[in-house]
Amino acid sequence: MTKELSRQALYDLVWSTPVKTLATQFNISDANLRKACQRSHIPLPPAGYWAKLAAGKRVTQPSLPARPPGMSDTVTPGAGRYDSYSYRQWSDAELQGPLPARPTFTPDLDAVRAACLKQIDKVIIPRDLARPHHAIAKILATDEQRRIAQLGRGYVSSWDGPRFRASANGDVVGFFPVEDHELGLAVPAVETGTMTHSVSLLIQAGFNSRLAAIKAIQDTGATFGSGDELRTWLKSPGVAQWSALPDWPTAETKPMWLEFLYGFVPPDNRIWAERRFFALVQWTNVPASPGAPVRVHHIDGQPWILSAVGDRLGVMQAPLNPERRGLARVLVSNHPGRVEISYLGPDDLWIL
Repeated sequence: MTKELSRQALYDLVWSTPVKTLATQFNISDANLRKACQRSHIPLPPAGYWAKLAAGKRVTQPSLPARPPGMSDTVTPGAGRYDSYSYRQWSDAELQGPLPARPTFTPDLDAVRAACLKQIDKVIIPRDLARPHHAIAKILATDEQRRIAQLGRGYVSSWDGPRFRASANGDVVGFFPVEDHELGLAVPAVETGTMTHSVSLLIQAGFNSRLAAIKAIQDTGATFGSGDELRTWLKSPGVAQWSALPDWPTAETKPMWLEFLYGFVPPDNRIWAERRFFALVQWTNVPASPGAPVRVHHIDGQPWILSAVGDRLGVMQAPLNPERRGLARVLVSNHPGRVEISYLGPDDLWIL
């Protein structure tokens, strides 16, 4: 059974009756009652309070703190997390009766606004993100982890990609792209420091030099306004020609630009895919039976075929890349002197 109380009423109860005893009156556990008090900023008696009180020792009782802005003044101990979505069932007598008295709210709106402004105090907006606020730094760190993960994955995913660049990535809200929602230019302008929408999108996409982003947009005359148009622009021949210059967009940001460009629009040889090959093998031992899985390792500069237990079976007669990044599954072929290779990774299995 749930019962709605004011914060003051519940405060008076928990300081007049032990929580374990009081919880039985609400048919809930004492842990749930404690959580209800904590959510409503109602202080609870500390451990040993009732024993000290019974022994006549001195105890202290803190006052009920003011209700923070936005917090309800009522508490329903034992209510579930979804009970706030329900509504009260009114009886016919209540619906046909007189209107209830107009409620009064304390403190008034002006006092709440003054308290909020005092808590916010002076807002300082830095010119750049060299020393971001700790909350923004946490978001940027999370986005950097997502960006690095995408670079290794080889494709851009709006599901697990950086959240900070949702509009530029073409992310969706429900079934609709982010750009279908009216976002305006105010937030991107504050975030990136420019009112040019194309520059804002480029910076939000992960290119972190504002001056270089402005120069890139000005040099190419780009006017894209969505994530799809940004991707099309990055793949365009014009951007490829400019990117071939040694100091474009600037000499200092050239490495940053190439990292961003190939991370956002990875070249074909960096895209992970399943690739199938066969390779000749010079057997130095009795080969495993056809279809048996084997391993390949570089030993003394040569790509050796090893058995499941590590015995050397032969040397692969192919320029296998020892620094490949993908995963290779190797089986002995039905054709004599060959192995079949299934490689999941970028196009880096062979040394060209």
